[in-house]
Amino acid sequence: MSDAAPNTPEVITELRDAWVRLYDDKSFKDRVLTVRGGVNIQNMSDASPDDGTKGFNDKASSVKFQIPQGWKAVLFDDAN
Repeated sequence: MSDAAPNTPEVITELRDAWVRLYDDKSFKDRVLTVRGGVNIQNMSDASPDDGTKGFNDKASSVKFQIPQGWKAVLFDDAN
């Protein structure tokens, strides 16, 4: 599994270039789920991490992101 973030410029201005990477373990380790800008995952149990397995509900322990200025990435502790 690659730990490389999506290839985007250092500063992005378009939502389509945004990304959020959720990691299954502390210190950015284990499985990773990359969510691209404009994607709204309604049920994390149905999400497919980058390794192709199914389910990522209540798993994220660390996160990396790149979003345009003025936008927010909203993460919830439990099912919302």
